[in-house]
Amino acid sequence: MKPRLSHKERRRFKRASLSVELFYKVIHVPEGSAPIAEKENTTYLINIGEGGLAFVSGSQLSAGVDLEVIFNFVLAGRRDLKITAVGQVCYCILMGDYRRYQVGIEFTKIDEVDRKFISDFVAFTLGDKKAG
Repeated sequence: MKPRLSHKERRRFKRASLSVELFYKVIHVPEGSAPIAEKENTTYLINIGEGGLAFVSGSQLSAGVDLEVIFNFVLAGRRDLKITAVGQVCYCILMGDYRRYQVGIEFTKIDEVDRKFISDFVAFTLGDKKAG
């Protein structure tokens, strides 16, 4: 019998589920990467953390591609908070329906106030004061 390989979490920051609309735009494709069918799209976010996020895409995006992402937090009793950030694709996994991809990005450029807000959101959502 072969030993089971353990799955090691590679994220540095915890993530919380968040389903809001997200707009992304490709801003740089590394040389030698596969062509990208959609250079920009509106989709939805799956989860978010201080260090990055995951979203659904109808197109495959190669690791190393740089994206600008824009989304709004809709907060009860407060106005929307619009966040604009730049991130690099870390993974792109075909989802169970075999038509869409889950894309994970690591933030490479984000306002520190926005990063702190996301960290606080994750901590509150997970009930963990040490989430961020």
